[in-house]
Amino acid sequence: MLAAKLTIALPNQDREKSEQVVAQAHKLCPYSKAIHGNVDVEVVLD
Repeated sequence: MLAAKLTIALPNQDREKSEQVVAQAHKLCPYSKAIHGNVDVEVVLD
């Protein structure tokens, strides 16, 4: 099985707001949509 780990850094940004932005981007991303259900994706906010 394939897996991906995305480590995202948003320096000098509010942690809570950054988490919201990352979650929304992951939902809207065409690549995330294309692999949904076929690849395990871990999103980490650094």
